[in-house]
Amino acid sequence: MNTLKIEKAVDNILYLKKIIKASKLTPNYKENELNSFCRYILTQLNNQASLSKISSIINDEFTVNYNLTTNIYNTNRIATKIFNWWNLKTTYAQAH
Repeated sequence: MNTLKIEKAVDNILYLKKIIKASKLTPNYKENELNSFCRYILTQLNNQASLSKISSIINDEFTVNYNLTTNIYNTNRIATKIFNWWNLKTTYAQAH
């Protein structure tokens, strides 16, 4: 992987972490777990996952790994932010 691709991947992970942390639904996360989770979401986005799939992944992560009870509104809200960011990012990349 070249340096530019690595930098983009790191930037993507950092931005996803920012979105997830802003949700304040993950109070006791471990940094490496969140990195792994963000990489998984990015993989799914690269594979053109739907908004509902991203929402389901987020809900599963919060309930299984963090033992949090989330409502569908919160996971959909976070998924929508991630999905919109990704669509804007990929649309811009395709235009340039």
